[in-house]
Amino acid sequence: MATPKKTLPPSFHLILTASVGMLFWAYWSGWVSLVETWESDPDYNHGFLVIPISLWLLWQRRDRLATLEISPSWWGLGLIVVAGLLRWFGAEFFIPQFEVWSIPLWIAGVVLLFGGWSLLKWSGGAIAFLWFMTPLPASMTDSVSLPLQKLSAVISTWTLHLFAQPAVRSGTTISLGEQILDVERACSGLRITYGIMALA
Repeated sequence: MATPKKTLPPSFHLILTASVGMLFWAYWSGWVSLVETWESDPDYNHGFLVIPISLWLLWQRRDRLATLEISPSWWGLGLIVVAGLLRWFGAEFFIPQFEVWSIPLWIAGVVLLFGGWSLLKWSGGAIAFLWFMTPLPASMTDSVSLPLQKLSAVISTWTLHLFAQPAVRSGTTISLGEQILDVERACSGLRITYGIMALA
């Protein structure tokens, strides 16, 4: 005899809807900043795809949701407090990325608070994936993209030498006769690196 499927209480759906609404209300400035970054910075154009992919990951695991033991945990408040502290730290020291970094933490805290560890484990992968929509601080981006730019310049110079072209490299600049070629940050491979990390 098959055991009947568990159904989530109506209050759960109400709390979930209220939490999603609160997420957009409390983080409205952060969402606006994210969309502006996705539109203006070619290294983060992939941000528009992150949320749909996260939702797709949850949809792929939807059959397990009915079997979960929904047991709220007060530990979720700890994650929400950490998310709040991260936002405060970013505002205090003028690091706007910290506000959007706190979004996945806040979501994880709400899930843990109202759904417990089993629900967090079910949704944890999709929540963690949301970090790929957030930009890195400028100092960290420079420390990553500059070596990639240099590597791109080295590979380009080597390829030109294979075709008997008199290419001379200086940093990220390639002199090809009278032409000066500069490897821009958009050519550094940061987007590809982000994509590979997301795929992994």
